[in-house]
Amino acid sequence: MANNNSTTSNGMTTPEGNQVTQKITRKTLLFLFFWIAEEDKAKNVFSESAHTRMKNIKKTDWFNESLHKVHCPPVHKFAEFQSITDYWLNHYGGKDQVSIKEIGIFSHAAPDGPIITSDSINHPDRVPFRFNDGTYSYTQLNLTGWSKFNFYWHSSNPRMTFFGCNTAYEAKSFAMNISGLSNFKNVEVGGQSASSFPSFSPSKRSTTVARNNDIGWFTGDTYMVSGEAGKGAQATLLSAKALPMKFYKNEILLYTRTQEFFNSSDQKL
Repeated sequence: MANNNSTTSNGMTTPEGNQVTQKITRKTLLFLFFWIAEEDKAKNVFSESAHTRMKNIKKTDWFNESLHKVHCPPVHKFAEFQSITDYWLNHYGGKDQVSIKEIGIFSHAAPDGPIITSDSINHPDRVPFRFNDGTYSYTQLNLTGWSKFNFYWHSSNPRMTFFGCNTAYEAKSFAMNISGLSNFKNVEVGGQSASSFPSFSPSKRSTTVARNNDIGWFTGDTYMVSGEAGKGAQATLLSAKALPMKFYKNEILLYTRTQEFFNSSDQKL
């Protein structure tokens, strides 16, 4: 396991006039961007979007390789959110030396949250999802299931973002409901207000014919942005409006923003 050797010194003087120096060890901050890796036409969208988020973090002026660790693990089962988090936490020294600063989940989703089609067992913590053909499968977790995760959140401004469709849908906001769970207390939780689509830009919907045919991902960044239905041709030929994401804390709406704010240099750590 790796130890965090990044330290600062804090000096104080005893009543006898002797200078005492204390070594203060800073925790490693861990960023995890999960993408659903099952065989699906959107698989590349999920992977590329997660890796764009990682790349942008590493380009910020606050990023420090010795203090910040970023990974984009593929996921096939809901249980892997916990097992992979535990793995990277222990890899960098355990919960006394590491905490989670940000988690993102790039997936298909609906108002009950991320969908993992290959993880469709009937279980009390699952929500039945109705497919377009009328069949049902238990491909989502209910709130009880989400309440069982331990993400070892950092004490200052941690964030959880769901990039899949309708995860902050106005009529039933999954992101808001997640932010009310005890294991997400004081965590900023974001989601999409409508369907999400791949885009070159974090602030508008812009794509190409190649990407519409699942090729050409190497030509630029990829973001999963929310947008209005029926704007595919406009997004391909020019660009279309991106709808802002909604972010909550303790079930209270904090703000609505498009994703360019993620890349700003004033993110609080």
